Amino acid sequence: MNRLILLLMLMLALLLGSCDLFNPEDEEPEPYTGGTVTNLTFEILGPNSVRLRWTSDFADEDGFFVDRKVWDGSWERKIVEVGADETTAVDTTVVMGDVYYYKVYAFKGESESVETEVQFNYYLPYPYNLDYDYSWANPTRMRLFWTNQAAWADSIVVAKKISGEQWIAHHAVLPGSASEWTDTDYEVSLETTWGFTAYYNEHVSQQATLTMMPPK
Repeated sequence: MNRLILLLMLMLALLLGSCDLFNPEDEEPEPYTGGTVTNLTFEILGPNSVRLRWTSDFADEDGFFVDRKVWDGSWERKIVEVGADETTAVDTTVVMGDVYYYKVYAFKGESESVETEVQFNYYLPYPYNLDYDYSWANPTRMRLFWTNQAAWADSIVVAKKISGEQWIAHHAVLPGSASEWTDTDYEVSLETTWGFTAYYNEHVSQQATLTMMPPK
């Protein structure tokens, strides 16, 4: 009986050992040194698309991988791969409203570089670089213009506030592709603030504002 038990234990040990041989644990790749990936930036292309840009000083890489994770989630490995000397990649599976972390790293053969993760807040972009064009020949007209980061948005809502008065929350509603608007009821002698907010489905951008002071 003891021999039978010993034989069964031996067979079990051999079976477990063979499983380890055929299913070894994943090993960390050898580090790829000799350069770094830096200056990772993001450009929102659409409601589910973002372009990553970076700089690299590797001299002989085979290409680059992109890893991604959502805020407190787990890393998704190698969601995008691009070739050698590439400095951009597009992720078309992002969800607006989420906060992501990305890593871009070079690889050569089975070796991979180690790079720092960079946070990306995927929120609806707001109009920025607000500026104006005013002529005393048309004193009640103020042309306002901006850089549109989300031409695919549903609308841009203009709010307006004159000094001492309440905000007019929906002074004007523009197409989402708009990049300028003219206020035809401008009073140059009063401090005036305009606010611009983009809307897309249930998403609302931050408000960008521009204030004009009366001349002294």
